Amino acid sequence: MNKIFLILLTLILYFGTKSSTVYRDYQLEIVTDIVKSCNVLNEAEKINKTMVYAKKYSHDPIILSRLIRAESAYIQYRYNSKSGAIGLLQIMTNIHKIDDAFNIDTNMNYGAKLLRQYLSIDGTYKTALLKYGGWMCDRWEHRSNEAREYLNKVLGNDLK
Repeated sequence: MNKIFLILLTLILYFGTKSSTVYRDYQLEIVTDIVKSCNVLNEAEKINKTMVYAKKYSHDPIILSRLIRAESAYIQYRYNSKSGAIGLLQIMTNIHKIDDAFNIDTNMNYGAKLLRQYLSIDGTYKTALLKYGGWMCDRWEHRSNEAREYLNKVLGNDLK
């Protein structure tokens, strides 16, 4: 939570001050460094954690990695204001009651577990992912092109 506060404070300072172009460029560089250091996992950590949770819940690690990329682009503190989804695997905490959804391990564990539950019910990654992404709801039926794009991002040519 301290990282989020730091990012917000930095953004407020950057966008809330009037100063010379040179100074604003310097501020932007600082903001960019802070956001990068706080939000995005390094490559080794991405691979390691994806492998750990893919193995734990018997997922194809490539599919789990693509799901994380589609949901959050591996940005740990991603928040979707429309849906209330949080973290790497965009857990909707208003539906799924978990503590600290921004925590990498909590989020990845719960998201991989949830996908496994949907997979065991629906039988294929295609239907499990549609359910995971919220595309199985009646209110999303008119957005079939977006659902198809979502599946292509995650499954690519492996539409199972």
